[in-house]
Amino acid sequence: MTLLTKYILITVLILFNALCIKGNGSDVEDNFSESQSIDINKYLKMLSPEEFKQNGQYGLWFIFFGSNASVKSETFTYMWLEIQNQADKENITSNINLGMVECTRYYVFCKENNIEYFPTLLLFNNGKREDELKDYENSDDVLDFIRNKIEVFSKNRQKEKVEEIVEEIGKEKAEEKVEEKVE
Repeated sequence: MTLLTKYILITVLILFNALCIKGNGSDVEDNFSESQSIDINKYLKMLSPEEFKQNGQYGLWFIFFGSNASVKSETFTYMWLEIQNQADKENITSNINLGMVECTRYYVFCKENNIEYFPTLLLFNNGKREDELKDYENSDDVLDFIRNKIEVFSKNRQKEKVEEIVEEIGKEKAEEKVEEKVE
């Protein structure tokens, strides 16, 4: 008898939940989502393979590879918009380019970059893949990653320039000494 009572109770609870889910609120939510939905893609900096081939060879690029077919990617898209907006406010985009690649549209480009899951966040330097951000919880984590990479690459560029100048100065002094000895 207790088994039958449990079965009836579970059946009643399931039916009650089903009725609540199909209740009056679902019609309102369906109408709201259809009439009030926003096309977030028009606010994103989308990147095509052609644009990357033309411009990606120069400087730092941080790219979000996503897919409209992935729930995780679609959810991350809102965070990406927040990241873009904050990067623009902080003028981070003067040091690094941000873009999103839609992999359902540019499948071959994503395959060339070995994209296996969505979202994938990759850092490129002068067209070459440098790093991937995997562990993040929010937009601040992503922005901190970007800021740190900008700092590292800026220091490396300064170091390279100093080395070039030192090398040039060294060559000039060596050439002066050779000229002195020849005279």
